[in-house]
Amino acid sequence: MLKYHSVDILKLYKLFILILLFGCRENDIIISEDFSVPQIPMGFKIYGAFDGQIGLEWIPNNSSDSYLIYRSVNDTLNFTLIKITNDKFFVDTNLEYNLLYFYKIKARSRNNNESGFTKIVSAKPINLYAPTRPIINSISSLNKIGNLSITIKWTQLIDTDISYYEIFRDTTELFYNMDEPYSKVNTTIFEDKLNLKPLKNYFYRIKAVDKGGLKSQATSTVNTKILDLPKQTFPLNNTIINKLNEYKFITSSENANYKIYLYENDTDLLINEISINSNKVKEEISVPMNINLIAGRKYKWRILAFMQNSNEPNCLTDYYNFTIAP
Repeated sequence: MLKYHSVDILKLYKLFILILLFGCRENDIIISEDFSVPQIPMGFKIYGAFDGQIGLEWIPNNSSDSYLIYRSVNDTLNFTLIKITNDKFFVDTNLEYNLLYFYKIKARSRNNNESGFTKIVSAKPINLYAPTRPIINSISSLNKIGNLSITIKWTQLIDTDISYYEIFRDTTELFYNMDEPYSKVNTTIFEDKLNLKPLKNYFYRIKAVDKGGLKSQATSTVNTKILDLPKQTFPLNNTIINKLNEYKFITSSENANYKIYLYENDTDLLINEISINSNKVKEEISVPMNINLIAGRKYKWRILAFMQNSNEPNCLTDYYNFTIAP
């Protein structure tokens, strides 16, 4: 009995020692921290400064996870953190041409330890070059129940110091007057609603103007026209009919494609959609309708007209309401 108890006590003692050793190691892991400080980034410099932009670059180091960029304007006393980046360069944009900008950076490790600051560099992003020419992405026209509009969208790929855009409009592609813009906007979209007429060609060009007044070359010319509205002739607005077995309407004055939409009046639920390809001009056409409608219920229909080879509607008629006779 004494021997058995001695072996048992020995096992418990060994187990206690193992638990104690494991606990010590676990504590060592928990309290262990990396207090190493990353190196100050080397080669910090300005590689370009013009047209409201300043480019910074530096040599990355293996001990850093990110870089903190600080900027001060016209003095070296009021630095503010403006960017945290994992890159080895940064372009500061939308700056004033005649202000002096100062920069310094520091590195930060994965454990959020930070290096000291680099030397301070400075530059003025003076206005040197005219903006690049905008690129027009699309032009579309719309006759919405007699309200005419033309919308142009474009892209400015490089420049960040654009003040506004000059819009030029003409009824000929020759553009005899490129001195006085038709309109000015500070966005890359323009909606024209002024003195437009159906079936007339309108031509547009665009220039970019930077904050220093330098202008880009004009874009290439784009143009569009607006169709006149098709005229609904059956069923007429606010009428009661026995049944709907066809639609009738007078086409636009130029070749177009059409879509007819039928809705429940009260719920706006789309009941039916029909596409029509027609080369008829200013002529009444009949479109068969093969759907049973409920007696006593109110419905409404409208027509969308499309320029040929276009997926965007050029015309939207008003809704015409009708009721199926009980």
